[in-house]
Amino acid sequence: MSNLMIIAILLLGSFSGARRGLIVQLVHTAGLIVSFILASFNFKAVANVLETLIPYPTGTTASDLNLYNVMKAVQFDQTFYNAVAFVLILLIGWIATRVVAAMLNNLTKIPILKQLNGIGGGVLGFLCNWIGLFFILSLLSTLPIAPIQNMFSGNSLATFIVKQTPVLSQYILDQWLVMR
Repeated sequence: MSNLMIIAILLLGSFSGARRGLIVQLVHTAGLIVSFILASFNFKAVANVLETLIPYPTGTTASDLNLYNVMKAVQFDQTFYNAVAFVLILLIGWIATRVVAAMLNNLTKIPILKQLNGIGGGVLGFLCNWIGLFFILSLLSTLPIAPIQNMFSGNSLATFIVKQTPVLSQYILDQWLVMR
């Protein structure tokens, strides 16, 4: 994923959030937070099920993964299943949130403070897309497949999102990575 593509996704989040308005975007953001909490408590159980259903992709050796410097001490197969389970739970929550938000779409028609509604929605839309990109890129960073790993070595924005997102970058290191 190129820097340009990442920037386009973030801008799309801002525009769609501004179009939705603050109220509907607050519902989307609250749904993301609830989904995150549910994923935090349930991803390990789901990961155990996924481990029996999905084979771990192989490609390059673990020492070729670009974003983690503790390669030899990490069980990348379990880390991959943890990441997939977490993102899967987030995705299910995102779909449920979109259904609820669609029902509230008429609330944006109320003429309260139209400009604040658009700006607030745009900011929240940007943040939601940033977080979504963070989890997708973090999941991809666990795959030992050369083209995916090359994407991180040649993409400063993708690497920045995964390694420098406040709170979340440390969270996935603490929660997803399984040490031997």
